[in-house]
Amino acid sequence: MVAGDISIHSMVYRETLRIVSDLISKDPTSWLKVKDVAEMYSRAYYDLLSTRAEKEVLWPLGLTKDTFIKRQNEMNPDLVVELSSNLSKFSLRDTGAIIVGNDGDANEPTPHIFVITNGNIECNDDIGFASIGIGHWHANSQFMFSGHTKFTPGHKQLLNTFWAKKRAEVAPGVGSETDMFIIGNRLGTFSLVLPRIIDDLNRMYQVYDKNVKKIEKNALERVGSYLKQASKQQQAEQQPPKDNPS
Repeated sequence: MVAGDISIHSMVYRETLRIVSDLISKDPTSWLKVKDVAEMYSRAYYDLLSTRAEKEVLWPLGLTKDTFIKRQNEMNPDLVVELSSNLSKFSLRDTGAIIVGNDGDANEPTPHIFVITNGNIECNDDIGFASIGIGHWHANSQFMFSGHTKFTPGHKQLLNTFWAKKRAEVAPGVGSETDMFIIGNRLGTFSLVLPRIIDDLNRMYQVYDKNVKKIEKNALERVGSYLKQASKQQQAEQQPPKDNPS
């Protein structure tokens, strides 16, 4: 699952797929670890970053990464520092990817969640959830608010994930369409959540959202009424006592 610049993801994904396919063809009986695939994706990202940086920073000066290293002693020290700084600061447009799956023993596979943000890898196995893209703060808040962990029962995981997606839709650019799939409890298995199930979840969410808004409206009215009454009481208590007639 990816977010951000799709053109970058496309190149990184194709390179990762090439490496994975080559490893599988050489040893089809060995199951690749999810962490290794995440490392491959990260490596492909940084290779692309390095190639782009070389083209943007060094090629205009007739240099490559190799010639820049070899000829540093011949170059002006200030230019070397400047080019090194430009290379280290060079960046691609923001990207995020989630790589999930099972590995380990076929009889007892272990699920994994890895998040790759601009090439940096994080393991979210213990957290039990991950979100990327412009709406990830909203989605993460929903997961945390619902107390989601890796031990959450399957039916609640499904509900929490759908709720998190709906919360993320308040962010600009996040669409209302939702696709869901479930990683199986055996190696290499997964299933798509049928559209009719997603439709049912959406109807449940609409009822839930309607009730929440109703409760919020009621709470606001009660708080408003309470503050008005409290303000009147405070003003009355702050009034100076009236003088008794002599």
